[in-house]
Amino acid sequence: MLCRGAKLDRVKRWVLNSNRDLRENHVESHEIGGQNSSSERRVFYLCRKFKGKLFSNRDFLFEGFDGSLEKKDGGEYHCVCRSLKDERLHSRKKSNAAGRVRATVQYEGWLLRDLGNAGTQGCFVQNIDPGSALKGAFLK
Repeated sequence: MLCRGAKLDRVKRWVLNSNRDLRENHVESHEIGGQNSSSERRVFYLCRKFKGKLFSNRDFLFEGFDGSLEKKDGGEYHCVCRSLKDERLHSRKKSNAAGRVRATVQYEGWLLRDLGNAGTQGCFVQNIDPGSALKGAFLK
């Protein structure tokens, strides 16, 4: 992906979504606890609308880590996420009561590279287990 004319800081703000703005198909999104500045670790809760009347919305409890790499030819920025299994932060029981199914983020990551005046180059990878009966359908 190439964001023409977009500076690294602008794309980084969009990737981080620090204000937890609701985006397309998002039902609920918020940060749990504060940011730990020593490790750049943040914990998030997100509920996404799942298309179709037969499917429940999926929610995610995940932690994200981010940082920068300085290189001779420009800076790079990375952000990686994975699911948490911590019932104290947001329990599955609470999700079930809201009619949601807990999905698992096996891994998710962004690598952004500053191209100067040309913009920002980005690479995104993601592996999600949607949970429920859909797990088998997506693995086939």
